[in-house]
Amino acid sequence: MQKQQNQQAEENRLKYFPIMMFAIVMGISGLAIVFQRGEKILGLPHSLGFSFAMIDTAIFAIILAVYLIKLFVYPKAVQEEFAHPVRINFFAASAISFLLLGIVYHSIDHTTAYWLFVIGTVLQTFFTFYTISFWINKNLEIHHSNPAWFIPIVVNVLVPVAGAGMVDNNFLMYYFAIGVFFWVILTAILVNRIIFHHQLAVKFVPTLFIFIAPPAIAFIAYVKMYGEFDAFASFLY
Repeated sequence: MQKQQNQQAEENRLKYFPIMMFAIVMGISGLAIVFQRGEKILGLPHSLGFSFAMIDTAIFAIILAVYLIKLFVYPKAVQEEFAHPVRINFFAASAISFLLLGIVYHSIDHTTAYWLFVIGTVLQTFFTFYTISFWINKNLEIHHSNPAWFIPIVVNVLVPVAGAGMVDNNFLMYYFAIGVFFWVILTAILVNRIIFHHQLAVKFVPTLFIFIAPPAIAFIAYVKMYGEFDAFASFLY
């Protein structure tokens, strides 16, 4: 009886394994990139950035494997997440994880970095168009809007950061333009919601920090593409 209960509990954990788990990879990737930059700027030991890169890779592989198993074992549960007005925004976290790992591997292995960039870009393109289609075809309420809406669309500005130096800037500018365009639109929608409608639920208040990300990443992308700290770069900064 106890064995059956334990088995059922394990199955439930798999069934409700959230797509938001990829946010862990996003955080550790950022930390690994910081230590890699610290190696060049502050003289931090190489082993520090490399160790975090390997930890990041291992965690990403585990989360990806578990979610793929969930996809095959509980496809309906994944479909329900994909149709949820809030959770759908976090599916792009998987694409972001590929792109961030591509940035992490820039200084480790160029070929691996390139293919991580390619996979991440393909996934990001899909999630961008699917999310826009979802917004147009579904009757969303103003209370559904929250800063997590930036994730599937505005994060297109991360593509140039991962791809700078590997593909043509004209290709990267396509993603940069989409990201900046929707950054302005979604910021207006979210500020309208925050000021004129009901306050965010307490559990969504930490997502306000996401407002920092779009201009920060756009600034990095612009400087990496064109190597200039001009008026537009200064505005983003």
